[in-house]
Amino acid sequence: MGAILAATDQTLDREVAMKVMLLKDEASSTSRQRFKREALVLARLEHPNIVPIHEMGRNAEGQLFYTMKMVKGRTLQGILTAIRKGDEPTIEHYTLDRLLTIYRKVCDAIAFAHHQRIIHRDLKPENVMVGEFGEVLVMDWGLAKHLDDHQHAKAEAATQAEVEGFTELSDAELAAGAGALTIEGAVMGSPQYMPPEQAEGRLADIGTHSDIYSLGAILYAILTLRHPIEGKKVEEVLAKVISGIITPPSTYNTKSAAAANPAGEIADARKVTGLPHCPDGKVPASLSAVTLRAMALKPEDRYATVAQVMADIEAYQSGFATSAEQAGALRLVRLFLGRHKTLAAVAALVVLLSLGLMAKVISSERKATENALLAEQNARAAQASEHVAKTNEFKAVAAQQEALAEKELTRRALARAQTALADAALRELDGPAARAALLAVPEELRDTSWGYLLARSDPSLATIRSLATVAIRGVAGHPLRPGIFATAGADGWIELVEARTGARVLEFKSPFGGAPGGNYHLSFSPDGEELAVGNQSVTNIAFHSTRDGRKLREWVTPPPFTLEFSPAGGQLLVTSTDRSGRTELRMHDAKTGMVKWVFNSRSSWVRGAFHPTGKSVVAIAGPNSVSLLDARDGSEIRALPDSGPFVHALAVSHDGELAAYGDEPGGVRCARLSDGKLMLDFRAASCAIRQLSFTPDHRRLVSLTYPDNRSYNHLRVWDARSGYMLQAVLGLDASPILARVHPLSG
Repeated sequence: MGAILAATDQTLDREVAMKVMLLKDEASSTSRQRFKREALVLARLEHPNIVPIHEMGRNAEGQLFYTMKMVKGRTLQGILTAIRKGDEPTIEHYTLDRLLTIYRKVCDAIAFAHHQRIIHRDLKPENVMVGEFGEVLVMDWGLAKHLDDHQHAKAEAATQAEVEGFTELSDAELAAGAGALTIEGAVMGSPQYMPPEQAEGRLADIGTHSDIYSLGAILYAILTLRHPIEGKKVEEVLAKVISGIITPPSTYNTKSAAAANPAGEIADARKVTGLPHCPDGKVPASLSAVTLRAMALKPEDRYATVAQVMADIEAYQSGFATSAEQAGALRLVRLFLGRHKTLAAVAALVVLLSLGLMAKVISSERKATENALLAEQNARAAQASEHVAKTNEFKAVAAQQEALAEKELTRRALARAQTALADAALRELDGPAARAALLAVPEELRDTSWGYLLARSDPSLATIRSLATVAIRGVAGHPLRPGIFATAGADGWIELVEARTGARVLEFKSPFGGAPGGNYHLSFSPDGEELAVGNQSVTNIAFHSTRDGRKLREWVTPPPFTLEFSPAGGQLLVTSTDRSGRTELRMHDAKTGMVKWVFNSRSSWVRGAFHPTGKSVVAIAGPNSVSLLDARDGSEIRALPDSGPFVHALAVSHDGELAAYGDEPGGVRCARLSDGKLMLDFRAASCAIRQLSFTPDHRRLVSLTYPDNRSYNHLRVWDARSGYMLQAVLGLDASPILARVHPLSG
């Protein structure tokens, strides 16, 4: 349909790729529409792993064209072909782990397109570009389809009715690599990589599950270095696709023809060579299972979303079982030992050392007892020779001393083993396990190494408790006094404390003392003179003086989930629940309590935060909706990049440049507020992000998570520009529920 040319952008003096449509006069309206639609699709899909489009128009000859980013590199198919041919540099660089990382970026791009209701319909290794510097781009969106574009679907159905059959490829064309060719006509796509419903031309049945099949086919090619469906004629290939005949990737782990799956019909088992990019030259069984599930004949048997495919690939790379392999108990134990090799080795060493030393102790004690009995017998029998009796007695005493020495050696060896366990636990970021091992060491055997490890296991400066020593349910940093925090205990006592020493500056009883439950929400006024207090189970907000704790005023309002004074102090932003149970964002006059505006949506979950200028508010309404609102009336200024899944946490940097939001699966996104551009998107945890806070220098981001399977390592510090983890805070034995960074001291 078109040719790709190298061109120069005269305006910006840069090299670009230009796609020019051929057959200027003879081109059908359908072909022209497909060409334009591809350009429009690329314009909608602004994603780091989708080739960006620059402009579209006609050249001097009247040919349609559009320009794209020039990517210097090679296709994923070219990389796989080089590995299969034994190219050593390619094999050394592109290990299976790196190829899976490229694959996850492809999946990320397709997941984004599916979110925009767009499917690719022509996914294959030939359409994935890998740049010289590691960039990965999904190309050739000429067959892309918008699932909500009914006019396009109607035109496509008409085209199918006009064209019978498909263009048959010659043996030479197939031998040259039919997987890189796209069939025109009623059946559109690449034969070896298209799903059964597409191969049969059932346009109404093509959807996101069709792209998931093609992603499985790409994974098949990555694992086996060959196309998932092979045949001498295109008819044979399509017949196999429609029937679901697929050779499992793990079949290629052997050179024996007898081991091939008869249903898969390996074309020539003698040509099956080793797989140098795979561990031990073999396809992992877990990835083979992922491939077969993604390429299931029935769409309902495939993965429901691309995110599920990515989750299984991430699980494999992290040493966990995939959902597709249905791992048994033995498999799970092996994976656990693989993830914790250091701890398993140290534990085995401790057991062997303990058994050996205990055997020595028992042997020594037995020897001492035998010598003592011998000495007693000699004493009774040697009445005529007192010298002999005393000699035997001395031998018994010496044996007893030897046994005691053996016991002491055993005790010291066990102490060293406990110290080694603590060191290994700290390398796994497990502070509580490290302290448990250290505390098992006797006091007289605790040396300087023991003290060093104990200090590393808990870097906290102070422990702060409320007056009644109950759980702290609310916290906020003082805007003008470094290191001073306000805390709220579950018993209703509000205290101002110095974080480094734990000293109390002020304490007073909240009017909500004895509330049935829920967290307290605190917010200082910008001048630090007032403290707003709310409880998510009470329909009131109270304001107290920070000088003497007396109550200044109180409103009746729906139970609040968050409170935040505006930077100027005249307004209070409140997240609360209405009578129908939906969360809404309310802007109040801070003195009178009058509601200025209310922001809500069809979602049951809303979060908001002030911009440092006080002129705007960042609002998140459930999944996939992030907006910048005018603080005066709540109207939308601009939409920000989608939040993805369910969002709990929201933070705005102190310079007003970035907004960060964390979701239920553990992802964090940072968007630039000035233009709405997505600046950062990374996975911070494998569980929900509950709170996010920027440090005062806006260079770091602090996250709080609620892991299901651990009681430590909840608090992590990230570089706010790159998403690189700077620190994992240890020492948290219990499950924390709140985290706040002081706005001055950090």
